[in-house]
Amino acid sequence: MEFPILGVIGTLGISTILFEVILTHAIGRIAGPAWIILCFLYYAYYRRSKGYPIFGNIPRDWEAQQIKVLEAAEEYDLLEEYKQALAERERLEAKAHVK
Repeated sequence: MEFPILGVIGTLGISTILFEVILTHAIGRIAGPAWIILCFLYYAYYRRSKGYPIFGNIPRDWEAQQIKVLEAAEEYDLLEEYKQALAERERLEAKAHVK
């Protein structure tokens, strides 16, 4: 499982600054939360207008896209290596599920 450590550090930093502004500035008590709410509403509107889910990812087949890129670039040696790596990964996953 992957964990976005840089995202967590960024969130903690931005949250600290936001809370300091809210605690120390009278206008910040209104403007800070209002800014976050407005930005989230715009984000939700944009995602919905594009047909994307508001939360979550768009499903993609990264392996097939990478194969298309390598074929378009005529990188046949890299394409063969990539296909071998995918086959090796599938073999190791199948082996792990058997245990």
